[in-house]
Amino acid sequence: MRLRTAVSVGIAAAALTLPLLGGCSRVSGDSPKSVEDDAAKMVTDSLGALTPAVTQTVRDSKWSPCSEETPGVHRSEYQRVVDFDVAQADAQRAIGQITAEWGKKGYTTKPQAPGDPRASALGKGDWTLLVGVETDGSQMFLTVDSGCVNVSSDPKSS
Repeated sequence: MRLRTAVSVGIAAAALTLPLLGGCSRVSGDSPKSVEDDAAKMVTDSLGALTPAVTQTVRDSKWSPCSEETPGVHRSEYQRVVDFDVAQADAQRAIGQITAEWGKKGYTTKPQAPGDPRASALGKGDWTLLVGVETDGSQMFLTVDSGCVNVSSDPKSS
């Protein structure tokens, strides 16, 4: 009887420690694809506010691990950067159209500093958005960043 009890206790203890030793063994959070889809939608919604319409090119789409790892929880950050062409003379008008769209979506826009060719907003959760003009004035960019989010599995790091 003692052997059976000892084995049962040993199995129960092993079952409790496996999730802790296994790293990200608990499934919780959004799928990496759904986070990427949310970022793509934010880009599409933001640039959809521009008239005339612009063509976008994805410059970067990457995942990064978060520094504040929690055992058993996947936390990663996703960032999508797109470039789009707007005449330099129309850049401020484009920024105004995009920030107005952000306001309609319920994002908290930050006041644009005088002379700063960038504007930003806080989306839902830890999402941040940034639109601006490259330092050489050649093109505009839009960055969407998820902040550290719980994901259901390790995303492909880039």
